[in-house]
Amino acid sequence: MDSRQFQNLLATTSVTALLIGVAAEPAAACYTGPFGHTNAGATACITVANTSFTGNLVNTGTISPGNPTGILISGSTITGAVSNTGTISAGSGIVIKNSTITAQTVLAPIGIDDRGLLVATNGLGISIDNQSKVLGSAVGVNVELTGTFSGGLSNSGVILGSNQGINFELLTLVSGGITNSGSVSGLFGLQVDSVSTFTGGITNSGTITGASTNFGAGASSRGYRRLPAGSATAARSRGASPRA
Repeated sequence: MDSRQFQNLLATTSVTALLIGVAAEPAAACYTGPFGHTNAGATACITVANTSFTGNLVNTGTISPGNPTGILISGSTITGAVSNTGTISAGSGIVIKNSTITAQTVLAPIGIDDRGLLVATNGLGISIDNQSKVLGSAVGVNVELTGTFSGGLSNSGVILGSNQGINFELLTLVSGGITNSGSVSGLFGLQVDSVSTFTGGITNSGTITGASTNFGAGASSRGYRRLPAGSATAARSRGASPRA
């Protein structure tokens, strides 16, 4: 081998070694079971896919960075509750596709026993597709005590609770609004209670039903608006300054 060939080989080998050295590490795998499950530590993401189980799915730890969703529930049936009281840092917070979640009091510890989906910490958005159902014995989807909830709530499926279908309560800031093109029902279909600032508005092209239709209070951001005429509506809001 002459000196030119040796130099070419050395250069090629060096580049190859460099490329190997800087190759991206594979993304951390999502937790995929068994379920029920409580994540009290740190995990990249949680995926429930094409399965059925009785029990709760709970995050009290940290989910990051997602894949890109923090908690993805797809093609599954959960007899129990889904609860996040930890931290989700991901592209999307909780996404539910073609799945049914039915909370039952006897299965869950105090705090999530009557809620199909509970978010009780700073969180990202929630998305429920048109093939999914979230059923709570008291509240379908409950977002409370989070300080800040960003990304909004989008529902095109079915949300049902005997007290509230959707409840946003005791929050400093909600951004991203609420969009419903599905069905939400409860004694109050939609309740927004003691939210300091609510941005993104409330858009309803589906049905929100309940025993009362006393929606109309707003928040400091004037982010609320009345649901459109022609929809069956039942919502209430209190604890914030009225909208002009």
